[in-house]
Amino acid sequence: MDPTALISSIKTAIDITKIIGDTVKDNFLKSKTRELTQSIIDAQSHILTMQAEHQKMLQSNHEIAQKLIELESWEKEKAKYKLIEISKRVVVYAFDSSQDPTIPSHYICKNCYNDKKASILDPVYIHNEGSRYSCPRCKTEFSTHVDAPSVGSYMPDYDDEF
Repeated sequence: MDPTALISSIKTAIDITKIIGDTVKDNFLKSKTRELTQSIIDAQSHILTMQAEHQKMLQSNHEIAQKLIELESWEKEKAKYKLIEISKRVVVYAFDSSQDPTIPSHYICKNCYNDKKASILDPVYIHNEGSRYSCPRCKTEFSTHVDAPSVGSYMPDYDDEF
């Protein structure tokens, strides 16, 4: 039975017992009618509590299902990347072009990857002697050369390749 219909039926039962209590002249019957009314009210209270708990469980189940969907989605996404060393002791995740040759090659931040986010690294500069990439999400910078110039000292021209 639907909880709403059950609560409605209980309310009707309470109304009937009140009518009976009001019309009965016998004190013993009035007393028993009040006891019956109180028992019905207690039952209604328990049903409302159970209904609230049921709603909490449904909400929790929905949240768990959403997390599972997100986790499955991340598992598919992270399979597209492999950890590579772009310079001595500097590692990032690189897109595996064998997964989808239509997507251009790119790097994603290892820190964001560990947070289950695929944040594509932006080139700050690219140069023959070294390159620097920056994560737009966590602001971590990755350099391919240890003595690469600081961020402001070289910015690529429009003709430079990225």
